Amino acid sequence: DMLISMKPGTVMVDVSIDQGGCFESSKPTTHDNPTFVKNDIVVNEEGFVIGFVDKIFQNHSEVIFIYDSEFSMPAIDKFGNEYLVENNGEELLIYTTSVNELTSNIDFIFTDSKFDQPSRFPILALNEINLTVDENKISTSFEIEDVNFSFTDIYVVKANDLP
Repeated sequence: DMLISMKPGTVMVDVSIDQGGCFESSKPTTHDNPTFVKNDIVVNEEGFVIGFVDKIFQNHSEVIFIYDSEFSMPAIDKFGNEYLVENNGEELLIYTTSVNELTSNIDFIFTDSKFDQPSRFPILALNEINLTVDENKISTSFEIEDVNFSFTDIYVVKANDLP
């Protein structure tokens, strides 16, 4: 509870990690159990998902950002519609993979998985984007350069139910 209530940008270093740690979420790490887990999401200071952890090495992890052409992530909206967000190298493509309610009144799409947090994390704001709603599908696309995210402070959020 204490960690969730801390201000964005707070840095904590657990100097006693080899003896079990002194923070509620600390865990000793090994090669087999690294600090980050594949598919942990990376969130910026505004609370938006900007990428995810892709590969883990002994001294660093590789992150795929929304700007990267390999970016592809499932999402969900407040109506329960499921999406795939993909980067084709020039634009972000957003389209439904499953539709519960056919509507264009979609403000945000969020991570499709629950994390050890009070809520899901937004991936994109769609309230000012033109959506196409037809033939039981919802879709849109926009130029990568139109995606505005701050990279000043980023955080890794642990997943608890990603595959």
